[in-house]
Amino acid sequence: GKSFLKSNLELLKNKSLLLAMIPWMFFALGVTVIQSSLIYYFKYILDSEDSFPYALIALLTSSLVFIPVGR
Repeated sequence: GKSFLKSNLELLKNKSLLLAMIPWMFFALGVTVIQSSLIYYFKYILDSEDSFPYALIALLTSSLVFIPVGR
């Protein structure tokens, strides 16, 4: 069989996959940056660290809902 590296390098030749993966990577990066910033915002700006999980749920829910909108 093919090695793991060769199989993954073959995937990079698939233009359809790349066209789907590149926007998804930017989406994941954006959500991660916002999520990381939220904890500091709630802890130091709002002084309400206990509210962070609710904001996180709102962020992740809205990001999932709007995935089809970006297509």
